Amino acid sequence: MNDPRPVAAIWRTQWLPRSETFIRDHVVSMQRYRPLTLGISNLPEGLGFTADRAPLPANGPLKRLEGLSRRTGGLGLHDDVIRRQKPRLLHAHFGTDAMKALPVVNRHRLPFAITFHGYDVQDAPRTIPAALYRDRLPELFDRADLLLPVSDYLAGRLLELGAPAEKM
Repeated sequence: MNDPRPVAAIWRTQWLPRSETFIRDHVVSMQRYRPLTLGISNLPEGLGFTADRAPLPANGPLKRLEGLSRRTGGLGLHDDVIRRQKPRLLHAHFGTDAMKALPVVNRHRLPFAITFHGYDVQDAPRTIPAALYRDRLPELFDRADLLLPVSDYLAGRLLELGAPAEKM
């Protein structure tokens, strides 16, 4: 029998580093929605929790495809499964990953929720080249429907980075 619950797409660019049991736990505990896990690659040395759709290699010579995919907005990598599964929203873990999901969200006009876990608010704005992350945060904040910092401290940092309080 088919699962009658509506679908929620859950995005993590790489599924799933061993330290990210909290994302695995989020997915397996979902009750109201049926999860559709999306990303770019599955980590062979990760938790062993693989995405429903993460079509590119995590390493090796074909890893360069991820850069090409990013430059083309991931065109075609997830479109077929999104059209078939019809998710009601896309929830990205980490602001850095939300940047990579942004073309998919825009192309399919999906409501967009982003959980900020720490690195994406504390370190990434200082360490990732500004054109790839910090300078694009206003675009991300504008497009997001819901911003979910995991602590009050991170909420304050998001406000300092320009996030609108009404979306938190």
